[in-house]
Amino acid sequence: MTCSSWKTCAVVALLAAACSSAPDSPGTGGSGGAGGAGASGSGGAGAGGAGGAGGTGGASSTAAGGGAGGEAEYACASLGDPCTTCLALRCQERYCACQRSAECAALANCLLGCDPGEEPCRQTCMTAHREGISGVSLEGGCAAERCNVQCPSRAPLSPCESCRYARCAAEMDACVADPSCRALLACTGTCAAGDAACRELCAMLYESGAPAAAAVSACEGAQCGADCEGG
Repeated sequence: MTCSSWKTCAVVALLAAACSSAPDSPGTGGSGGAGGAGASGSGGAGAGGAGGAGGTGGASSTAAGGGAGGEAEYACASLGDPCTTCLALRCQERYCACQRSAECAALANCLLGCDPGEEPCRQTCMTAHREGISGVSLEGGCAAERCNVQCPSRAPLSPCESCRYARCAAEMDACVADPSCRALLACTGTCAAGDAACRELCAMLYESGAPAAAAVSACEGAQCGADCEGG
């Protein structure tokens, strides 16, 4: 199909390598507020995206464990609820990383104030705390995989999404913080593999988000080829 402009053609060419499933909402859903001395919270996540993550901890965030009776050891304290207890045990890397990041915790707390499905509120939070987006998304993806019973509202990440947030964090943070870029990724995520016409339409609909989306696609092509094949 003939592109409407050279800019659109360039964007479509870069997006053609992207994986077919873009996250609808990387930080959809709330998370626990800031904890006291090492406590952190975590809440649910809405459909399509990774959930929120733990709030900020205190000076020390190591929970006691491993004592008599064979108790589990926790690298970061939970709030004592089933979800954060599971996260502290089974998603330690992601959970602790978000807990110890000021922006990740701030984003999680901000998302906690959004009602389910309140997209403008979530977008406002992500735009205000862009550096926490990838951390919140990765923590939520782990929760959906390893703590789905305790954290039922968390949504899983595809291998492509996981790679994007882990290896292209800066690019994903910048894109998802921009409503137009986020919408463009979601739009191209609905396109079938090789459907250039669909991708061109998405690029035209969300043209202002094209530069940030192109940066995501360039990083994805360099870092996530195996995980994002078929996009």
